[in-house]
Amino acid sequence: MATQAIDPKALARVKLMERRRHVRRLRLRVVATAVVVFVALWGVIFVRLVTGHDPALTASAKSAAVTSSGTGASSGSSTGSGSTTSSANSGTTSVTTRSS
Repeated sequence: MATQAIDPKALARVKLMERRRHVRRLRLRVVATAVVVFVALWGVIFVRLVTGHDPALTASAKSAAVTSSGTGASSGSSTGSGSTTSSANSGTTSVTTRSS
């Protein structure tokens, strides 16, 4: 059998091309995975907000309910118009106006 001499430079070029191809595929996979995860997470957040499950709105709705129930009990009998009473329970100030 005849043995062929392998050109070392040609072999190095082939290995270098294979390595570059492998690195390019790996980078593309990493970038594609990152984009897919990013879009999926933003999609989840978007759907959650669109369906009305906004945590910021929920927190303000709860505090508004507490504030409105707290200010009703704190408005006592005050004379004059534009008097200000302070609520000790909710920490808010309510303004009551009376026309006499």
